[in-house]
Amino acid sequence: MHDLTLVSCNYNTPEQIQTLLKSWVFHNAEVSKKCLIMEHSTNDDSIPFYVDNGIPFIRNRGSVHYRGVEAALHLVNTRYMLLVDSDVVFHKSLDTIIKFYIDNGINLAGRVEGDRGGFLLHKRIHPWYCFIDLAFIRKYSIRFVDMVRVQATQSEGFYQNMPRNEFQGIKKYDVGATFLEDAMKYGARVFNHNLEGDYFTHYEGMSWRKDSGNQNWIDADTEARRLFSIEHEKYKNVNLNILQ
Repeated sequence: MHDLTLVSCNYNTPEQIQTLLKSWVFHNAEVSKKCLIMEHSTNDDSIPFYVDNGIPFIRNRGSVHYRGVEAALHLVNTRYMLLVDSDVVFHKSLDTIIKFYIDNGINLAGRVEGDRGGFLLHKRIHPWYCFIDLAFIRKYSIRFVDMVRVQATQSEGFYQNMPRNEFQGIKKYDVGATFLEDAMKYGARVFNHNLEGDYFTHYEGMSWRKDSGNQNWIDADTEARRLFSIEHEKYKNVNLNILQ
């Protein structure tokens, strides 16, 4: 068991948050039994699920993702935090992975990425899977997002569901970019680690991708829902009473 809390922000995704937690317990009960959900939904569909299963959650109706993460960085009472999106489903135990991070003094771990989608972007660490050493983050008072830099580079569209300014003369800060930049400024040990597709799947929607033959455009949201429904059925009977 590791001194770690699983954290996720939920926004109107009741089935996804349930499957996330059930897949975590199924594969990672020996990693940590601690979790915290930052509940931002505009409805109360997930509340009975949390209450019935004793899932710790913080209610902040209609809030945005980065504010929930900012709050969690202060609220979590374990040394380490694993931040994941609500539409992540785990496939394997992370026990040896987390042990590696801790034993090697890693302060941040996850996939590091820069330019993408036609945007010039500062490097960021993906927020849908991010291992965080809270002792390091708190020592240097590092915030998850520095809105001064975000606004100065007209990057608000990545944070608040606003239209994105595609002016290419300014390098922009996507979610997780100022966090990574500040952590590295203070000498953080950052491990660029992509576990997606092997240890977990991120069922992100509202995007488009090409099929495996790179011929036809697929509505990734529709395809993700089809695949996710299989995962949802697989884990539906997992008991969550060990979470705290």
